[in-house]
Amino acid sequence: MRAAVKVDVVVIGAGQAGLSAGFHLARRGFVPVGTGTGEPTFVILDAGSGPGGAWRHRWESLRMSTVNGIFDLPDFPKPPIDPCESSRDAVPRYFADFEAHSELPIRRPVTVTAVRRVDDDHDGDLRVETSAGTWTARAIINATGTFNNPVLPEYPGHDRFLGRQLHSRDYVDADAFTGQQVGVVGGGISALQQLAEISRVATVHWYTRREPVFLDGDFRPEVEGRETIAKVTADVVAGRPVSSVVSYTGLLWTPYAIDAAGRGALDRRPMFTAL
Repeated sequence: MRAAVKVDVVVIGAGQAGLSAGFHLARRGFVPVGTGTGEPTFVILDAGSGPGGAWRHRWESLRMSTVNGIFDLPDFPKPPIDPCESSRDAVPRYFADFEAHSELPIRRPVTVTAVRRVDDDHDGDLRVETSAGTWTARAIINATGTFNNPVLPEYPGHDRFLGRQLHSRDYVDADAFTGQQVGVVGGGISALQQLAEISRVATVHWYTRREPVFLDGDFRPEVEGRETIAKVTADVVAGRPVSSVVSYTGLLWTPYAIDAAGRGALDRRPMFTAL
């Protein structure tokens, strides 16, 4: 068995959070593992085959004009963006440019399978088990996000329902639903964007746990984004359950939402209890 590689900090994930964490570690004096300078070391382990995180897997029709806004990576402003370009092309390219500029120690594709204590000492080292060997670390930064761990609730009758059931992350395009009856479940931005597309070619019923709240104006990441982070952080610190992102931000009357409403596609129904 190959010996574990020692490192001070392991960052798991190279999406926006992982890249930002790596940048700030480097700025605080951490150096890439294997440098041999005696300084504290770090490494970023990413399961993807290339830069971009979950953005690599967004549906093709999600254009930059309909993305709800992304923050700049640290000290690396976004270049001019073509609003008609697919987000799964534009954002990974931006991330790749940042990786090349910052020279972060990213290993990919490496999937982390488990993180365990080396011993019973709660202040001791961690053993990070991966598809490419084992690491021992003083600390980890979990930047995996939720894309590969979606919430898939089970409802009575779901195992007997003969129709197709898929999560929004598995959505490709609306053509697959042409002429069908489709239920879109959820009040988030992804649900609204996909509902707006699918409702052009199918009969769509929209189900949410609570009445969606639409706000006027534009989403400003530098303002509303930071306010949302502050609200989520306050709930976590206070021990309160963290809710969905949209419960903090609300929904915007974007052009696609206005168009869907004009076609009668935003007739929200209360959440069903069984299939």
